[in-house]
Amino acid sequence: MKSELENREPLLNIKDVLLRLIYETNYTEKLTNIGSIMMKYLAEKLDGVGLLYLRDNDQDPFQFNACSETALLSYFNSVTLSPAEIKSIEPKAGLHALQTIDCFNGKFNSLKGNVYYTLMLYKEECIGVVVLSSPIPIQSFLKEELLDLLEEFTKLLYQVRRHLHTTKMGKQYEQLFLVTDKFHSSMDEKEVLEGVIHSLKELYPAATIDLLFLEGRSRETVLDSDASYVFMTGEVRKVQGSYDQDIFYVPLRGRQGIYGVLEVSVTHQHSLYRKDIEFIQLLANTAGHALENARLYQQSQRLISDLRLVNEAAQHLNASSGFNQTAHYLIERLLKAFRSDEVGVLFSNNENDWETVPGSTAFFFEEGSRRIVDNIRHKVLQTEDSLFRGDLWKEFSSKHILFRSLIAIPMFQDQHIMGLVIMLHKEPYHFTFDGFKLVISLVQHSTLALINARLKEELEYRVITDQLTHLYSRHFLNEKISESFKNGEGGVLILIDIDNFKDINDTYGHPVGDKILKQVGRIIQTTVREKDIAARWGGEELAIYLPKESLEMSTEMAEKLLVLVEQETDPQVTISCGLAMWTQDNQTGPEELLDIADKALYKAKSRGKNCIHYFI
Repeated sequence: MKSELENREPLLNIKDVLLRLIYETNYTEKLTNIGSIMMKYLAEKLDGVGLLYLRDNDQDPFQFNACSETALLSYFNSVTLSPAEIKSIEPKAGLHALQTIDCFNGKFNSLKGNVYYTLMLYKEECIGVVVLSSPIPIQSFLKEELLDLLEEFTKLLYQVRRHLHTTKMGKQYEQLFLVTDKFHSSMDEKEVLEGVIHSLKELYPAATIDLLFLEGRSRETVLDSDASYVFMTGEVRKVQGSYDQDIFYVPLRGRQGIYGVLEVSVTHQHSLYRKDIEFIQLLANTAGHALENARLYQQSQRLISDLRLVNEAAQHLNASSGFNQTAHYLIERLLKAFRSDEVGVLFSNNENDWETVPGSTAFFFEEGSRRIVDNIRHKVLQTEDSLFRGDLWKEFSSKHILFRSLIAIPMFQDQHIMGLVIMLHKEPYHFTFDGFKLVISLVQHSTLALINARLKEELEYRVITDQLTHLYSRHFLNEKISESFKNGEGGVLILIDIDNFKDINDTYGHPVGDKILKQVGRIIQTTVREKDIAARWGGEELAIYLPKESLEMSTEMAEKLLVLVEQETDPQVTISCGLAMWTQDNQTGPEELLDIADKALYKAKSRGKNCIHYFI
């Protein structure tokens, strides 16, 4: 280091310095490049340090722009000068004067040697502050040269800044035009959000950008009170992040509400000015409106889809003839439309007797499902309302429950719960509230169809069933025998008569006689096979038709009935059986078959009763 500053090589000619700046700097680059070159040049001549602070608008603070020493960047990045601090030193004499620093609240105490500052004024506007340090005092002649150089530098910087600002604004509004056009031509929410991020990355490549409080994004739930405040109020907020970082929260605002929060993080070196924030806010509002339109469009599409689903289901349910068919269709629709893991339909025969309808998924027929199904049914019966649970682990203390999401909808008939639809999924919060409301609508439409189907089947059952014995009616038996003859199947008819039944009625009364008929009917029902048709023939006479069966097998069944009836009736009775068989080679007709069976029964009665007789 030389002992006297004035003995050093004199400053370059102002014109040469400016030409060097222009030569080494691209006008389209950031002001930092020009500032850095100038500060390094001055620091080299003073054997000290040069700092440059600039501001964008009258109300903005002076932000750090350039430093001659790389080692000092991290420190001075965090130092800003407020307009109030600058105003406190105006309008003292010699605004262009190079003055010793005795203000700024000690922000430049870390600089060694003699520290000076000067305001960069152009057209009565202060656009920046230059801070210089030198190991020895700067002499007056050198101050004049420095001030002349800085005055020309200020003019150049002002012009470059205006040019860059104009270029930047042009790019911003060009980007805004392109994005707006794209937003309004898109009804895809994801495309709108990606457009916001892409546009901001194009304009502010040094910024870190994120979207908060948006459905389906990793940072949907944020505990940050500042971001939450912006989401609730719709006001832009700036907060201090790490030691050299500013974070801006900007709402994505639509006409009907706020749909998210834009988080923009920048270092002090790349800090955003007021006009940048205004532009980002404008872009965010544009995105908010587009996002709202996309959501409204998607909501309308969902409503159309939901209405179509309900309409198609109503048509199909009303067209379905059987109870099981109707329930099976409902279960299939719930599995497919809501991507359920398990769907079950439960119906009540009486208050304490609930059955799982065929077509329900496998889980509802497993023994392990009883606890959770009974718990759900109990809650629905208790509240007489639907259940919608996002996480069943909160409902049950045990974590062994396989399923997390639940929808349970009761089915009402005359204000009484007569059925229950249960939907389960292994993932928590799988079902949405909109989906829950749609399921309620589907179940309400299905309830009437299921009730009608069950009533129809009950009516049909009563038509073909004897009310006392619950065996088929004689009319139904005759139809099945006629069908068997048409198909040429062959078979055996067993006619059964309760021995001395008149004596039972005379001795014990008709109620006991009815009791005996019920007992014999139950014994027959537990003895015959699924394909056999057991019916009440009339009075105390019963009948069994065994299609495609041999006489030997039919005789064994008749003999078994003789034993069971004598053992299991109270008061004890016996029966007589008459059998008639026909084959494909020996077809007479239904009437002849009935006549032969009746004659065989008469023969058995005449032989002493409690026996069987048959004719081929």
